[in-house]
Amino acid sequence: MSDIININITENVELVNINVTEPAVLNIDVIPPTIQILNIEATIDSELVVQITQNTENVNIEALGTRGDPGKEVEFRVSGTILQWRYVGDIPWEDVYDLSGSSPSNVTNAVVRSFVTAEDIIGGNVVMLDSSGNILKYNNIEANYGKLIGIANHNALTGNDLEVVISGYCAQMTGLTVGNFYYATTAGAITDSIPSDVVQIIGIALSATEINIQIGQPVISI
Repeated sequence: MSDIININITENVELVNINVTEPAVLNIDVIPPTIQILNIEATIDSELVVQITQNTENVNIEALGTRGDPGKEVEFRVSGTILQWRYVGDIPWEDVYDLSGSSPSNVTNAVVRSFVTAEDIIGGNVVMLDSSGNILKYNNIEANYGKLIGIANHNALTGNDLEVVISGYCAQMTGLTVGNFYYATTAGAITDSIPSDVVQIIGIALSATEINIQIGQPVISI
């Protein structure tokens, strides 16, 4: 439980320094003068709440927590024309980008997550999560506002694993017009015309079969 510390300032002061080493709620009441500079330095591993009333011209808060474990180092290389990366010490290299400018099938430049399907899904369907965290085809109705997560990366029957491209390159589409923005619509489909109900950009077409997924903020049409 955080301690509550009440600090009342009753005179004009140029500088106030406060050092906090335990979780606390600071109530700083300036009655009624002004603090020109208030410095608060907190060295804690949990929440610090600061509440200030009246006039304070400059507030500087520095929070210093426990340093976390160091992250993994990564390394890059160029193999032929393909830029690759891996964590230092790992054996496999992952393709990142084709420096020649083409887009080979094994270079996706995408963020992909795996889920379980709640119904049959076709590669290229726009999908959403149900209340159990499983995948359904997306329908752009108000009840599904904010639930769209990406595009299915392959076909999958009900109850099977499905890779979903959340952002970046996806080559599961058909009949796209290069350069057009596409919107999510009903039954997992997309359209380059602004739909009714919930309007949400899914991405921009790179070719007839490829889309760069850039999911936009959903808007309810009036």
